[in-house]
Amino acid sequence: MGQIKQDVRDNHLLHHQAEESLLQPFLTGFDVTWARPRKAYNTEVSMYFLKPEAFMSQMFGFEHEVVLFISNFPTLEPRSMQAADILIGEDPARGRVDQSIFFLCTPALDGRQWVADYTSRNPQARIPVVFNTNELSAGGNDAWLVRNILRDGLLVGVQCELNRLS
Repeated sequence: MGQIKQDVRDNHLLHHQAEESLLQPFLTGFDVTWARPRKAYNTEVSMYFLKPEAFMSQMFGFEHEVVLFISNFPTLEPRSMQAADILIGEDPARGRVDQSIFFLCTPALDGRQWVADYTSRNPQARIPVVFNTNELSAGGNDAWLVRNILRDGLLVGVQCELNRLS
């Protein structure tokens, strides 16, 4: 079972307490090692670094930490994707996190479909995996919730890339 580092609790979660319930399902395969509020393209997000446990690294091929963005904005817009792209390329993420994937937690009910449509029209350098805040809040300690969403998100990302190449 993963854990949330004390620095994350003492600093970021102290001011963003509602996000702790969204992190709980990730603790079945990741440690939360870093967190800060960030802003880019007029989009404010909480940015977390998730360190995969050994079995998650083996299952999904992670060699580095993975970025999780939590957005409270009720819809997704292109600027959300642009902000994620910029923030992943900046310090402290650059050189520390996996550059091929990121997680995006949003209250947007159509988040997965929106991202699938957006990435089919606008090829991305990274695969975005979308998590809905309601699913995460209700998921609690379901060990398979994050893994199943991650698996499905990777399949969609690969399919978009194959469609683009054909």
